[in-house]
Amino acid sequence: MKRRAIAWLLLLSPFATSCGDGGIKTGNGLDVTVEAVSTYEAAPAAAAKAAGVRGEAAPSLPAPDAHEPPTVFNFEGIRVHVLQIEFQLPSGTNCGDYADYPFAPPVSCIGTQVQVEGPLVADLVTGETVPALSEFNIPSGTYRRVDLRIKPADEGTPEPGDPLEGNSIHAAGNFEFALEPKTFEFALAFVDNIKFEDDDGIQITADEFEHVLLDMDVAQWFSSLPITQCIIDEELVFDENDRLVIEDASEPSSPCKNIENELKQAIKDSGKLNEQP
Repeated sequence: MKRRAIAWLLLLSPFATSCGDGGIKTGNGLDVTVEAVSTYEAAPAAAAKAAGVRGEAAPSLPAPDAHEPPTVFNFEGIRVHVLQIEFQLPSGTNCGDYADYPFAPPVSCIGTQVQVEGPLVADLVTGETVPALSEFNIPSGTYRRVDLRIKPADEGTPEPGDPLEGNSIHAAGNFEFALEPKTFEFALAFVDNIKFEDDDGIQITADEFEHVLLDMDVAQWFSSLPITQCIIDEELVFDENDRLVIEDASEPSSPCKNIENELKQAIKDSGKLNEQP
């Protein structure tokens, strides 16, 4: 049975469309296309500007102006701890149909999935993985879903004191608040799959080298979260380094009391499976 070599592109898209700068070749089979890696939070900037750096009491703030631009959050780094990559086999097939296929580590077939075993740390901005992810082979066919199985990194992984230690995903970046540059950070610990799906599927053939595109629309990560309002209400505050740590607010009535779970769900829902033209 013919085998098919795969390379990866992990695309971070500020809108739900593909970026087209051709990608950054890492030399290990993993291509990464990154353009304006930003996401937008819907709370208007007018209230944030009126609030001052740490925000005044909410009742004294002017009503938000819907015509003001949203707060823009620019991601500078996003790292994910990946346990394995899971290809859902073409519809109607299972691993028994590929008994003679020459699967080779780190690739194996279990049930209805071709699995690429980790763990590995993927930097979705630089395109680097640790350890390096080489090109690999899977059976030809039409694939409609690929999952990244993520889990918290073990103690001391990638190294002691690393912010990804004990977390599944760590992200950091910058934004402007009250006309001043600020930084933000969040870390989430959970075990789940980030799904990348396409109804039509991508065709993996035995005749051409393929590039699989995992498109993560980071625009939707913050789009429904009331981050700006929670800063104004002092439910989310800046630390001693003027950094905003995005985490659940302690006040039970706060709109940000479940912000971590909402962010997890947004991340899980942001994937799209594509094939690079």
